[in-house]
Amino acid sequence: MLNDELNAFVIGEKNIYINSGLIQNASSIEEIQGVLAHELGHLFLGHIQSRKTYNNRNSSNLAIAFFTLLGASLASNSDLTGLILVGQDLRLKNKFKYNRSQEMEADIFAIKSLNNLNINTIGLTTFFNKIDKKQKLLMNNVSSYYISHPSPGNRLEMINDLSKPNANKISNRIDFGNFNIQLDQIKIKINAFSKNKKNLIHKKYNNDFLKIYQNLAINYLNGNLNKALINIQTIKKEEKLNPFIFELSANINLQMNKTDKAIQNYGKAIKLLEKSDIKSNSLIKLSLVKALIKKDDKKSLDEAFKVLEEIIPFEGQTTILWRLIAKTAGKLNKISIAYIALAEEQVIKNNLKKAKQYALLGLKDKKLDLAYRIRGEDILNLKN
Repeated sequence: MLNDELNAFVIGEKNIYINSGLIQNASSIEEIQGVLAHELGHLFLGHIQSRKTYNNRNSSNLAIAFFTLLGASLASNSDLTGLILVGQDLRLKNKFKYNRSQEMEADIFAIKSLNNLNINTIGLTTFFNKIDKKQKLLMNNVSSYYISHPSPGNRLEMINDLSKPNANKISNRIDFGNFNIQLDQIKIKINAFSKNKKNLIHKKYNNDFLKIYQNLAINYLNGNLNKALINIQTIKKEEKLNPFIFELSANINLQMNKTDKAIQNYGKAIKLLEKSDIKSNSLIKLSLVKALIKKDDKKSLDEAFKVLEEIIPFEGQTTILWRLIAKTAGKLNKISIAYIALAEEQVIKNNLKKAKQYALLGLKDKKLDLAYRIRGEDILNLKN
């Protein structure tokens, strides 16, 4: 997520978001791993669901308290505003106390997980030291009672107590066996993606790979796509097994309307990911689909549809997947499947009325594939 804050957070019951500011300010890979381990703790310990229950319960309690206070105010001519503020004050104190307990539990989960994986907990220590300095600057006059997280000092003390002696040094790269990704490489890519040219040209690198990668990003931002491709060709000679270099090459080729080259490079990237036993390749597959749709011939569209169906189990909760299925199915004259895909998209958008309308249109086709018929019928049975 493009945001300068040093933060990561969980949304829903399985999605972790990392602010770009956290990565840009990270001193090591272990620092990012430590924060991710903490957020995973919230998921594994069921905190998200319990917070929903807590918030719903206390929302009702606050409503009851409000009417009670209103009655007291009318009976005694007391200051209603003051009473309401006291009620809110007590609610906030309880809420933050509740949140701090869960944060401590997630910290313990993170430390134990890092210990088990033999990953140095110094990353967590470094992160909380940064948070400590920032908090002292911004919150000198704010009562610690109203901070939803434990104090960095307490967290640092717990890390020291629970961490096992670890001989591993911190690193600035992720090793995938056949290739590695440097932390500075990720930072360069973020700067290019966010079009932050100032940050991009500010840093000087001694590493030859990073120099070329930096030039690649600068050329891309300046619109010199041919020069950017030359940079990529140079990098490919040394990074023949790095799938993300081929993905980047594909992205630029697609932007230059070199569709066949883009498809070729996306395909290579996916094969390299599979060879390295990296399962998370759905995003690259979606990019491949967009290139295949852009080519717009029967063979390419059939391939796009096949790829989309392969990743339904992994991306079935994203609107972009169902939108692409609807688009591809429409081009292949599979109109009933397109309607079911549009229905699935509307379910994700919480528009059940429209979802059921699309589902009914799709189910009119008596020859509709069984998998899509089941999806359509399930949508009709959803409660408004």
